[in-house]
Amino acid sequence: MEKKELLYEGKAKKVYTTEDPDVLIVSYKDDATAFNGLKKGTIVGKGAINNRMTNYIFTPATCAPTTAPSPSTPSTAGGASSRATAAPAPWARRRWRTPT
Repeated sequence: MEKKELLYEGKAKKVYTTEDPDVLIVSYKDDATAFNGLKKGTIVGKGAINNRMTNYIFTPATCAPTTAPSPSTPSTAGGASSRATAAPAPWARRRWRTPT
């Protein structure tokens, strides 16, 4: 699977499309900022650590049962992920405040 078009670029990652419309490639950056962007630098290996943490958090063994495929890890600082939609913000806020 190869990167095609850059879909999103933020402070911590880049998201690329692939030939499969339901699969995206996430590439984590080694960049770091502090004090609202006044101080910038690079931390070698930060992207790889972010990728490992994301894979740990979103693997089916650590989450509730799901039908979504688990993310794969073709490189140390990035991996393939299934395309998903976020919950609407009002729903997320209500859910966060609701005791379980």
